[in-house]
Amino acid sequence: MSQIRKIHLDSLPRDKLFIVLGDNFRKELFKRLYKKIGGSTILSRIIKNVKNEEVRRWKTGKRSIPLYALIKLVKLLNNGFSVNEIEKYIIAYRGKSSKNAIFRPNLPLIEDERLIRFVTHIMCDGYDGGKTHGPSYANTEKSLVDAIEKDLECFGKVNTKMRHRVQKNRKKIYLLEMPRIITYIIRKIYKINFRSKKVRLPKEFFNHPPYLAYQVIKAFADDESSVGEHCICFLSANKKFLNDIRKLLILRVPGIKRKGITKTKYKPHSKCYEFRINRDNLPQFYKYVNYTHPNKKQKLLFILNRSQTTGNKFP
Repeated sequence: MSQIRKIHLDSLPRDKLFIVLGDNFRKELFKRLYKKIGGSTILSRIIKNVKNEEVRRWKTGKRSIPLYALIKLVKLLNNGFSVNEIEKYIIAYRGKSSKNAIFRPNLPLIEDERLIRFVTHIMCDGYDGGKTHGPSYANTEKSLVDAIEKDLECFGKVNTKMRHRVQKNRKKIYLLEMPRIITYIIRKIYKINFRSKKVRLPKEFFNHPPYLAYQVIKAFADDESSVGEHCICFLSANKKFLNDIRKLLILRVPGIKRKGITKTKYKPHSKCYEFRINRDNLPQFYKYVNYTHPNKKQKLLFILNRSQTTGNKFP
């Protein structure tokens, strides 16, 4: 079983990130570079495909530094600095657009409950933005969207925008928009294909400590399950993704009985695959996984507390 990962700067997408360094550190870095290697012309030739004027702008702080270039510059100093040591001097990073920078970044990025939940939600009800739009997450339950926005703080201070629209059934759907650089980072770390019918749980998720595995299942359940009178039904159009969740449930949740989880079957009326957790397994699910979604949590608690002899009506 793997330990909690610390994801350092050199593991992030080098061709997508642009780094803003603190003034004092940036000045000291270029002072040492100019003294040991040479001026902007020499440095631009070493980095390649960069004009010397661009290097001067990095030096003065007028332009943020591409991560690939920063790593090259740091390595030129040999024992001067290590790539990971400079993380504490980074005040922001961004993608190509400067308006969606992430300030006060948490570096190294810790693979904690927040990150695990967020990644799972994006695989379920998220959208990576494609080639022209920013990534987003949508749900009809606002408190769930608010919780996901809070989880984004694992990256640092993230600029987000909340919108909503009314569906044909007059129910509101809330849309959380976020910087594109977020999905670049997730894709690099976990090698995720965000297309709904091809997405799979990253292999790392099966080696996490149990409490992180529970968060994967919880996030999926919040997005892709329904609570019935006697069971929880997990659904997805992606059979392999659904089977990944089923496998994680059986392997990692203590006391879950395999015979109390149905096999994955295709349901023509919903055009989805589904499996069910039957009543006998619900106490274990509630104890270790549970829901963030308030209505689903309420229904699950009702089932567990309901006496078989009372006429209490399912909510």
